[in-house]
Parts: sequence; structure tokens; C-alpha cells
Amino acid sequence: YTQIDNQFHVSKILRIDKFLQTYHCCAYQPLDQKPEINDIANLKISIGHFPLAGFPDGILLSNQAVHHDELDGYLHYLTMTDFAGYLQLTKQDSAKVIALANELYTKAYYLSDEKKYEEAIELYTQAFETFPLFFEAIDNRAFTKMDLGHWQSALNDFRLSLYINPRSVLAEFSIGECFLNMKEYESAKAQFERALQIDPNDRLSNEFLAKTVALMNT
Repeated sequence: YTQIDNQFHVSKILRIDKFLQTYHCCAYQPLDQKPEINDIANLKISIGHFPLAGFPDGILLSNQAVHHDELDGYLHYLTMTDFAGYLQLTKQDSAKVIALANELYTKAYYLSDEKKYEEAIELYTQAFETFPLFFEAIDNRAFTKMDLGHWQSALNDFRLSLYINPRSVLAEFSIGECFLNMKEYESAKAQFERALQIDPNDRLSNEFLAKTVALMNT
């Protein structure tokens, strides 16, 4: 944390980019009193991602693992980055990166099959970080979160996937399914209609739209 104008600003390092010598962080809402370790669990994120060259005046508060939900801002940042220019990849380098991402993705898939959901989520995250255009990794991470009943977090992942693959019926439909499980029927209905705008013949979107309308009328 750092102190600026009688307020304390707590940040968490999400990832360290050795290539650009940059810390990728999230920031929490400022505090009026010096933070304690026990305060961390109750802090709300105010900035999902920002890059820093370092912490010259920073004071270490705690060393804690990064949870996958805290990476949303960072992953969004990766999707907005010119990936090839960012890593200055040759075709040979690109092939290696994609091969590594696919290897992580495959391992995550089998872990999910074995119901090792948290481990699968971590590997899907690594696959996406390795190749930030790998929207299938984010889709599958979202499906794994749905297996755990983490509907809002899964919904956020599908929205992230849509940044990369904007006309995805799968992602649009799945957002609707998350809303449906959260009993937010109006939002679910609107979402299934969005999916049908892309593909009017999509069977699941039509079925779930009818199901949602029936629930709204009961």
C-alpha cells in the first residue's frame, strides 16, 4: 500500500510481465486508516487493472494468492492489446505460443472432466494468458464456473469472450442461461433474443426463450 494525501491506497499484483518489466495490478477503494491484513477480505476493487513500473514508496501488507476472479480486468486488458505486436512474435514463436496454450487447454479439459474444477479454471486462465485471442479457453472456463454454480463470474467470462468473438451464439446464449439460473428472467429473455438475432434457427436459444417466457408468466 501507499499513502497519498492522508489516504491509504492498497493494490494487489496480479501478474509480473518480465518482458516489459511491468507489474499488472488491481486497486482497491482508498482507506482513511492504515490497512491491516484482516481488512483485505472486505476491500472492494475500484480499478480492475492498471500497469506499474514498480512500487518505490510501497509497503508490503501481505503475500496472498491471486484468485481467478480478480484477473477479469487484466484479461480484458490482454484482449485489447495487439498481441502479435505486444510480444513481437515471429511465425515460429507464434506456433510455440499457440501449441503451449492448446496444451494447457487440453489439460484443463481433462481436469474438468474429473471434476477438479478449481484446477481446471486455473489452467484455462493460463491458456488464455498465453494466447489472449483464445476465446475457447474463456468459454470453457465459464462453463467450469457454471458447474460450480458461480453464475455471475461465468457470465463475466462469456462477456469477455464476446470482446474477442463478438458474434458468438454460444456466448450470447450462455449469458442468458446464467441469467436464467440467477432467476433474472427479463435479462435472460433479452439475452436469448440477442442470440436469435445472430442465428434465428438456434435450437437451444429458441427452447430456452420459450422456457423463460413461461416462467415469467407463472
